[in-house]
Amino acid sequence: MRRLVVKIGTATLCPEDGLDVNFLDSIAKQVKNLQDQGISTTIVTSGAIGLGRSIVKNINKNLNLVQKQALAAVGQGKLINYYSSIFENYGLTVAQVLLTREDLANRKRFLNARNTLEELINLGIVPVINENDTVATEEIKLGDNDQLSALVATLIDSDLLIILSNVKGLYDKDPRLYSDAKLIKEIHSFDEIPKDLGGPSEKGSGGMITKILAVEIAARRSIPTIIASGREDRVIERVVRGESVGTLFHIESDKLSKRKIWIGYGVTPKGKLYVDQGAYEALAFKNKSLLSQGIKDVEGEFSSGDAVSVISPNGEEFARGIVYYSSTELEQLKGKRGYHEVIHRDNLVILHQ
Repeated sequence: MRRLVVKIGTATLCPEDGLDVNFLDSIAKQVKNLQDQGISTTIVTSGAIGLGRSIVKNINKNLNLVQKQALAAVGQGKLINYYSSIFENYGLTVAQVLLTREDLANRKRFLNARNTLEELINLGIVPVINENDTVATEEIKLGDNDQLSALVATLIDSDLLIILSNVKGLYDKDPRLYSDAKLIKEIHSFDEIPKDLGGPSEKGSGGMITKILAVEIAARRSIPTIIASGREDRVIERVVRGESVGTLFHIESDKLSKRKIWIGYGVTPKGKLYVDQGAYEALAFKNKSLLSQGIKDVEGEFSSGDAVSVISPNGEEFARGIVYYSSTELEQLKGKRGYHEVIHRDNLVILHQ
Protein backbone atom coordinates (compact mmCIF):
# COMPACT_ATOMS: atom_id res chain seq x y z
CA MET A 1 0.00 0.00 0.00
CA ARG A 2 1.30 3.43 -0.99
CA ARG A 3 -1.58 5.85 -0.60
CA LEU A 4 -4.50 6.23 1.73
CA VAL A 5 -7.44 8.64 1.92
CA VAL A 6 -9.11 9.12 5.31
CA LYS A 7 -12.40 10.99 5.65
CA ILE A 8 -13.24 12.35 9.11
CA GLY A 9 -16.82 13.37 9.80
CA THR A 10 -18.07 16.21 11.98
CA ALA A 11 -19.60 13.93 14.62
CA THR A 12 -16.24 12.14 14.96
CA LEU A 13 -14.06 15.24 15.05
CA CYS A 14 -16.39 17.44 17.13
CA PRO A 15 -18.47 15.04 19.27
CA GLU A 16 -19.20 17.69 21.92
CA ASP A 17 -18.90 21.48 22.00
CA GLY A 18 -15.69 22.00 20.02
CA LEU A 19 -12.96 19.88 18.48
CA ASP A 20 -11.66 16.73 20.23
CA VAL A 21 -7.93 17.50 20.50
CA ASN A 22 -7.02 14.05 21.82
CA PHE A 23 -8.73 12.39 18.88
CA LEU A 24 -6.92 14.55 16.34
CA ASP A 25 -3.62 13.91 18.14
CA SER A 26 -4.23 10.18 17.73
CA ILE A 27 -4.86 10.69 14.00
CA ALA A 28 -1.63 12.68 13.63
CA LYS A 29 0.37 10.00 15.41
CA GLN A 30 -1.03 7.28 13.15
CA VAL A 31 -0.37 9.35 10.02
CA LYS A 32 3.24 9.81 11.13
CA ASN A 33 3.70 6.08 11.79
CA LEU A 34 2.29 5.29 8.35
CA GLN A 35 4.51 7.88 6.69
CA ASP A 36 7.53 6.22 8.33
CA GLN A 37 6.40 3.01 6.59
CA GLY A 38 6.25 4.77 3.20
CA ILE A 39 2.47 5.23 3.18
CA SER A 40 1.08 8.71 2.47
CA THR A 41 -2.22 9.83 3.97
CA THR A 42 -4.57 12.40 2.50
CA ILE A 43 -7.29 13.65 4.85
CA VAL A 44 -10.74 14.87 3.85
CA THR A 45 -12.15 16.61 6.89
CA SER A 46 -15.51 17.97 7.89
CA GLY A 47 -16.00 20.15 10.94
CA ALA A 48 -15.74 23.79 9.81
CA ILE A 49 -19.42 24.53 10.31
CA GLY A 50 -19.56 22.44 13.49
CA LEU A 51 -16.53 24.21 14.93
CA GLY A 52 -17.93 27.59 13.91
CA ARG A 53 -21.16 26.74 15.71
CA SER A 54 -19.21 26.06 18.91
CA ILE A 55 -17.58 29.50 18.67
CA VAL A 56 -20.59 31.60 17.63
CA LYS A 57 -23.14 31.17 20.39
CA ASN A 58 -25.86 33.63 19.35
CA ILE A 59 -27.17 31.72 16.33
CA ASN A 60 -30.21 29.51 15.78
CA LYS A 61 -29.94 25.73 15.44
CA ASN A 62 -31.86 25.68 12.15
CA LEU A 63 -29.31 27.32 9.88
CA ASN A 64 -29.98 28.84 6.48
CA LEU A 65 -27.35 28.90 3.73
CA VAL A 66 -25.87 32.31 4.64
CA GLN A 67 -25.57 31.30 8.29
CA LYS A 68 -23.81 28.07 7.31
CA GLN A 69 -21.41 30.06 5.16
CA ALA A 70 -20.71 32.44 8.02
CA LEU A 71 -20.05 29.61 10.47
CA ALA A 72 -17.80 27.91 7.93
CA ALA A 73 -15.80 31.13 7.59
CA VAL A 74 -15.35 31.28 11.37
CA GLY A 75 -14.63 27.59 11.80
CA GLN A 76 -12.36 26.84 8.83
CA GLY A 77 -9.43 28.93 10.06
CA LYS A 78 -9.71 27.42 13.52
CA LEU A 79 -9.97 23.93 12.01
CA ILE A 80 -6.79 24.14 9.93
CA ASN A 81 -4.95 25.71 12.87
CA TYR A 82 -5.80 22.65 14.95
CA TYR A 83 -4.52 20.35 12.20
CA SER A 84 -1.36 22.39 11.67
CA SER A 85 -0.35 22.70 15.32
CA ILE A 86 -1.15 19.11 16.30
CA PHE A 87 0.48 17.52 13.25
CA GLU A 88 3.58 19.68 13.74
CA ASN A 89 4.10 17.92 17.07
CA TYR A 90 4.93 14.81 15.02
CA GLY A 91 7.09 16.59 12.47
CA LEU A 92 4.32 16.69 9.86
CA THR A 93 3.44 19.60 7.60
CA VAL A 94 -0.16 19.94 6.47
CA ALA A 95 -1.56 21.85 3.50
CA GLN A 96 -5.07 23.24 3.42
CA VAL A 97 -6.94 22.47 0.18
CA LEU A 98 -10.42 23.96 -0.18
CA LEU A 99 -12.56 22.72 -3.07
CA THR A 100 -16.01 23.60 -4.35
CA ARG A 101 -18.40 21.71 -6.59
CA GLU A 102 -17.35 24.10 -9.35
CA ASP A 103 -13.75 22.92 -8.98
CA LEU A 104 -14.89 19.35 -9.58
CA ALA A 105 -17.31 20.29 -12.36
CA ASN A 106 -14.71 22.20 -14.38
CA ARG A 107 -12.41 19.73 -16.14
CA LYS A 108 -9.36 22.02 -16.10
CA ARG A 109 -9.71 22.83 -12.40
CA PHE A 110 -10.35 19.15 -11.68
CA LEU A 111 -7.00 18.29 -13.28
CA ASN A 112 -5.26 21.19 -11.55
CA ALA A 113 -6.50 19.89 -8.20
CA ARG A 114 -5.08 16.47 -9.03
CA ASN A 115 -1.69 17.94 -9.96
CA THR A 116 -1.55 19.97 -6.74
CA LEU A 117 -2.37 16.95 -4.61
CA GLU A 118 0.23 14.86 -6.41
CA GLU A 119 2.92 17.46 -5.75
CA LEU A 120 2.00 17.79 -2.07
CA ILE A 121 2.16 14.02 -1.61
CA ASN A 122 5.50 13.83 -3.41
CA LEU A 123 6.85 16.50 -1.01
CA GLY A 124 5.77 14.47 2.01
CA ILE A 125 3.10 17.01 2.97
CA VAL A 126 -0.28 15.89 4.32
CA PRO A 127 -3.17 17.42 2.29
CA VAL A 128 -6.12 18.38 4.50
CA ILE A 129 -9.10 18.84 2.20
CA ASN A 130 -12.49 20.34 2.90
CA GLU A 131 -15.29 21.68 0.77
CA ASN A 132 -15.15 25.46 0.60
CA ASP A 133 -18.54 25.96 2.24
CA THR A 134 -17.94 29.70 2.69
CA VAL A 135 -18.35 30.39 -1.05
CA ALA A 136 -20.89 27.68 -1.87
CA THR A 137 -23.50 29.12 -4.24
CA GLU A 138 -26.19 26.51 -3.64
CA GLU A 139 -27.58 24.73 -0.59
CA ILE A 140 -24.94 22.58 1.14
CA LYS A 141 -26.14 19.08 0.36
CA LEU A 142 -26.07 15.96 2.47
CA GLY A 143 -22.75 14.18 2.70
CA ASP A 144 -20.70 16.28 0.30
CA ASN A 145 -17.48 15.27 2.04
CA ASP A 146 -18.30 11.57 1.75
CA GLN A 147 -18.53 12.01 -2.01
CA LEU A 148 -15.55 14.37 -2.01
CA SER A 149 -13.38 11.79 -0.24
CA ALA A 150 -14.15 9.19 -2.91
CA LEU A 151 -13.42 11.65 -5.72
CA VAL A 152 -10.11 12.52 -4.07
CA ALA A 153 -9.29 8.82 -3.77
CA THR A 154 -9.84 8.39 -7.51
CA LEU A 155 -7.86 11.56 -8.29
CA ILE A 156 -4.69 10.37 -6.56
CA ASP A 157 -5.05 6.61 -7.26
CA SER A 158 -5.43 5.79 -3.58
CA ASP A 159 -5.10 2.15 -2.56
CA LEU A 160 -7.81 2.45 0.09
CA LEU A 161 -10.51 4.84 1.29
CA ILE A 162 -11.31 4.89 5.02
CA ILE A 163 -14.44 6.73 6.14
CA LEU A 164 -14.34 7.39 9.89
CA SER A 165 -17.77 7.95 11.35
CA ASN A 166 -19.65 7.84 14.65
CA VAL A 167 -20.92 4.33 13.82
CA LYS A 168 -18.93 1.10 13.72
CA GLY A 169 -19.84 0.32 10.12
CA LEU A 170 -22.78 -0.97 8.09
CA TYR A 171 -25.42 -2.97 9.95
CA ASP A 172 -27.97 -5.41 8.58
CA LYS A 173 -30.66 -3.01 9.86
CA ASP A 174 -30.80 0.37 11.56
CA PRO A 175 -29.09 -0.09 14.97
CA ARG A 176 -30.92 2.96 16.34
CA LEU A 177 -34.22 1.16 15.89
CA TYR A 178 -33.29 -2.50 16.36
CA SER A 179 -31.27 -3.74 19.33
CA ASP A 180 -30.46 -7.01 17.52
CA ALA A 181 -28.86 -5.26 14.52
CA LYS A 182 -25.61 -6.96 13.48
CA LEU A 183 -22.49 -5.36 12.02
CA ILE A 184 -21.68 -6.58 8.51
CA LYS A 185 -17.95 -7.27 8.23
CA GLU A 186 -17.59 -7.48 4.44
CA ILE A 187 -19.61 -6.50 1.38
CA HIS A 188 -18.70 -7.89 -2.05
CA SER A 189 -21.73 -6.80 -4.07
CA PHE A 190 -24.11 -3.86 -4.05
CA ASP A 191 -26.92 -6.45 -3.85
CA GLU A 192 -25.67 -7.32 -0.34
CA ILE A 193 -26.29 -3.79 0.97
CA PRO A 194 -29.48 -3.52 3.08
CA LYS A 195 -32.17 -1.24 1.74
CA ASP A 196 -32.85 0.53 5.07
CA LEU A 197 -29.73 2.61 5.66
CA GLY A 198 -31.15 5.18 8.06
CA GLY A 199 -31.07 8.98 7.90
CA PRO A 200 -28.41 11.64 8.29
CA SER A 201 -26.01 11.68 11.20
CA GLU A 202 -26.99 13.76 14.21
CA LYS A 203 -24.19 16.35 14.10
CA GLY A 204 -22.91 16.15 10.53
CA SER A 205 -24.65 16.49 7.20
CA GLY A 206 -24.08 12.98 5.92
CA GLY A 207 -25.47 9.55 6.69
CA MET A 208 -24.98 5.97 5.59
CA ILE A 209 -26.65 6.62 2.22
CA THR A 210 -24.02 9.20 1.27
CA LYS A 211 -21.27 6.86 2.43
CA ILE A 212 -22.60 4.13 0.12
CA LEU A 213 -22.41 6.64 -2.75
CA ALA A 214 -18.76 7.16 -1.83
CA VAL A 215 -18.29 3.39 -1.88
CA GLU A 216 -19.82 3.29 -5.37
CA ILE A 217 -17.51 6.01 -6.70
CA ALA A 218 -14.41 4.34 -5.26
CA ALA A 219 -15.49 0.95 -6.59
CA ARG A 220 -15.61 2.35 -10.14
CA ARG A 221 -11.81 2.77 -9.81
CA SER A 222 -11.35 -0.58 -8.02
CA ILE A 223 -10.58 1.17 -4.72
CA PRO A 224 -11.82 -0.71 -1.61
CA THR A 225 -13.56 1.30 1.11
CA ILE A 226 -13.82 0.76 4.85
CA ILE A 227 -16.45 2.46 7.01
CA ALA A 228 -15.45 2.33 10.67
CA SER A 229 -15.81 4.17 13.95
CA GLY A 230 -13.26 6.89 14.52
CA ARG A 231 -13.37 5.96 18.20
CA GLU A 232 -11.76 2.58 17.60
CA ASP A 233 -8.26 2.58 19.08
CA ARG A 234 -5.58 3.22 16.40
CA VAL A 235 -8.21 2.46 13.79
CA ILE A 236 -6.23 3.61 10.73
CA GLU A 237 -3.12 1.57 11.53
CA ARG A 238 -5.20 -1.50 12.35
CA VAL A 239 -7.01 -1.24 9.03
CA VAL A 240 -3.72 -0.93 7.14
CA ARG A 241 -2.40 -4.02 8.98
CA GLY A 242 -5.39 -5.95 7.66
CA GLU A 243 -7.33 -6.29 10.89
CA SER A 244 -11.09 -6.67 10.64
CA VAL A 245 -12.37 -3.26 11.69
CA GLY A 246 -15.70 -1.82 10.61
CA THR A 247 -17.19 -2.85 7.25
CA LEU A 248 -14.97 -3.58 4.26
CA PHE A 249 -16.49 -2.91 0.83
CA HIS A 250 -14.53 -4.79 -1.81
CA ILE A 251 -16.93 -4.63 -4.73
CA GLU A 252 -16.07 -5.66 -8.26
CA SER A 253 -17.39 -3.09 -10.72
CA ASP A 254 -16.76 -1.94 -14.27
CA LYS A 255 -13.62 0.19 -13.93
CA LEU A 256 -13.93 3.73 -15.22
CA SER A 257 -11.22 6.09 -16.40
CA LYS A 258 -10.58 9.17 -14.28
CA ARG A 259 -12.26 11.23 -16.98
CA LYS A 260 -15.40 9.13 -16.76
CA ILE A 261 -15.33 9.36 -12.96
CA TRP A 262 -15.35 13.12 -13.47
CA ILE A 263 -18.31 12.91 -15.89
CA GLY A 264 -20.31 10.50 -13.76
CA TYR A 265 -19.71 11.83 -10.27
CA GLY A 266 -17.71 15.07 -10.29
CA VAL A 267 -20.10 17.18 -12.36
CA THR A 268 -23.51 18.54 -11.42
CA PRO A 269 -25.90 17.82 -14.34
CA LYS A 270 -27.44 20.92 -15.90
CA GLY A 271 -30.48 19.16 -17.31
CA LYS A 272 -32.20 15.86 -18.13
CA LEU A 273 -32.78 13.84 -21.28
CA TYR A 274 -35.66 11.37 -21.22
CA VAL A 275 -35.08 8.46 -23.61
CA ASP A 276 -37.25 5.70 -25.07
CA GLN A 277 -36.83 1.97 -24.47
CA GLY A 278 -34.72 1.42 -27.57
CA ALA A 279 -32.26 4.15 -26.62
CA TYR A 280 -32.12 2.91 -23.02
CA GLU A 281 -31.20 -0.63 -24.13
CA ALA A 282 -28.64 0.65 -26.67
CA LEU A 283 -26.90 2.77 -24.03
CA ALA A 284 -27.16 0.47 -21.01
CA PHE A 285 -26.38 -2.87 -22.66
CA LYS A 286 -24.82 -2.31 -26.10
CA ASN A 287 -22.22 0.43 -25.49
CA LYS A 288 -23.85 2.72 -28.06
CA SER A 289 -23.98 6.50 -28.35
CA LEU A 290 -27.18 8.47 -27.74
CA LEU A 291 -28.86 9.66 -30.94
CA SER A 292 -31.54 12.33 -31.22
CA GLN A 293 -34.21 9.89 -32.37
CA GLY A 294 -34.12 8.13 -28.97
CA ILE A 295 -34.87 11.29 -26.98
CA LYS A 296 -38.48 11.76 -25.88
CA ASP A 297 -38.17 14.91 -23.79
CA VAL A 298 -35.69 17.57 -22.68
CA GLU A 299 -35.66 19.25 -19.26
CA GLY A 300 -33.59 22.20 -18.07
CA GLU A 301 -31.39 24.74 -19.81
CA PHE A 302 -27.90 23.72 -20.86
CA SER A 303 -25.26 24.38 -23.50
CA SER A 304 -23.11 22.19 -25.70
CA GLY A 305 -20.40 20.67 -23.51
CA ASP A 306 -22.51 20.56 -20.35
CA ALA A 307 -23.26 17.40 -18.39
CA VAL A 308 -26.80 16.04 -18.29
CA SER A 309 -28.66 13.18 -16.65
CA VAL A 310 -30.11 10.50 -18.89
CA ILE A 311 -33.46 9.20 -17.67
CA SER A 312 -34.84 5.73 -18.46
CA PRO A 313 -38.46 5.02 -19.50
CA ASN A 314 -39.29 4.17 -15.86
CA GLY A 315 -38.17 7.63 -14.74
CA GLU A 316 -34.82 6.78 -13.13
CA GLU A 317 -31.44 8.34 -13.88
CA PHE A 318 -29.24 5.58 -15.27
CA ALA A 319 -26.48 7.53 -17.02
CA ARG A 320 -24.72 10.87 -17.28
CA GLY A 321 -22.97 12.36 -20.24
CA ILE A 322 -21.56 15.42 -21.99
CA VAL A 323 -23.87 16.72 -24.74
CA TYR A 324 -22.96 18.03 -28.18
CA TYR A 325 -26.12 20.16 -28.44
CA SER A 326 -27.79 22.82 -26.31
CA SER A 327 -31.22 22.30 -24.78
CA THR A 328 -32.70 24.70 -27.35
CA GLU A 329 -31.23 22.69 -30.23
CA LEU A 330 -32.36 19.38 -28.73
CA GLU A 331 -35.93 20.62 -28.43
CA GLN A 332 -35.86 20.78 -32.22
CA LEU A 333 -33.95 17.52 -32.75
CA LYS A 334 -35.62 15.20 -30.21
CA GLY A 335 -37.28 12.17 -31.77
CA LYS A 336 -36.00 12.98 -35.25
CA ARG A 337 -34.36 10.33 -37.34
CA GLY A 338 -31.02 10.89 -38.99
CA TYR A 339 -27.58 10.62 -37.46
CA HIS A 340 -27.61 13.35 -34.85
CA GLU A 341 -25.20 12.12 -32.17
CA VAL A 342 -26.16 13.80 -28.90
CA ILE A 343 -23.78 12.02 -26.49
CA HIS A 344 -20.87 9.94 -27.76
CA ARG A 345 -20.31 6.71 -25.83
CA ASP A 346 -16.84 7.97 -24.80
CA ASN A 347 -18.58 10.87 -23.05
CA LEU A 348 -21.23 8.68 -21.38
CA VAL A 349 -21.15 6.94 -18.01
CA ILE A 350 -23.66 4.22 -17.13
CA LEU A 351 -24.48 4.61 -13.44
CA HIS A 352 -27.02 1.80 -13.13
CA GLN A 353 -28.68 -0.62 -15.57
